[in-house]
Amino acid sequence: MTMTRAFSSGSLPPCLLCHKPTTALPHRVLKMPVCPACLVRHGPEEANRSERGESDGLPMFSVEFEVRSEVPRASERALILLASGYLRTYDCTVDDEYKSPRYRSLAAFEQVLPVLDQLGDLVDPLHCGTHLHIDCPVRDLVGKRRWTLFGPLMDYLDTHPQETAAFWGRSSGHALVTPSVCYRTLEFRKPCFRSSAQYLAVVTFCRQVGRYLDDCLNPASPTPRSRPLERMSADILALYQQALASRCARQEKPLAV
Repeated sequence: MTMTRAFSSGSLPPCLLCHKPTTALPHRVLKMPVCPACLVRHGPEEANRSERGESDGLPMFSVEFEVRSEVPRASERALILLASGYLRTYDCTVDDEYKSPRYRSLAAFEQVLPVLDQLGDLVDPLHCGTHLHIDCPVRDLVGKRRWTLFGPLMDYLDTHPQETAAFWGRSSGHALVTPSVCYRTLEFRKPCFRSSAQYLAVVTFCRQVGRYLDDCLNPASPTPRSRPLERMSADILALYQQALASRCARQEKPLAV
């Protein structure tokens, strides 16, 4: 049972999010007092610069959780993400978009997965998703070569639509990856959250790709490699097939897509 705390009118409690004194009434979704300023939608250009967790050696990452308005009380229900450090924003394509903190590790991200599972029905595979940003110091180099680097993988995804939908959450309609125009990241736009296990597999694979690209294209990488582009594209496809095999080995039930 969720417990809420009542405050007297003479002692205003701190806001759950910014910790400034605010109304004594608990928020309907967040179950604690929250000031109006913390509930507003920020502009699409505003970034969530907070960080979570200790580094596990792979690139930092963040999630953009888009909410579809067709689901009753979708915007209200999604406010629970604010308690996990997400920033509420908007853009021209969706009513609400929540930007996660920058996670230094998978363990830090796993803490919010139970919340995302509760909100999985708010994501529409056709119109919105849960885009994934992976830190990539060589973003610009990857952008110039992305069709060569990711061409074999994109061809594979197109020719295996059911497998693609089970892994990514959808099979078509969204680009696989693009260099972010705002951040030093690669944005994987294919992911669509369907379950914790599914999305963890996506995050793990995309971070592995980010590390591999940095190792191959960044002279300052602590573990540099030298690979021709054609070899790199084959390696990226091989990493994906390994990710698929790992999911099968865990004997997960097929996802409803």
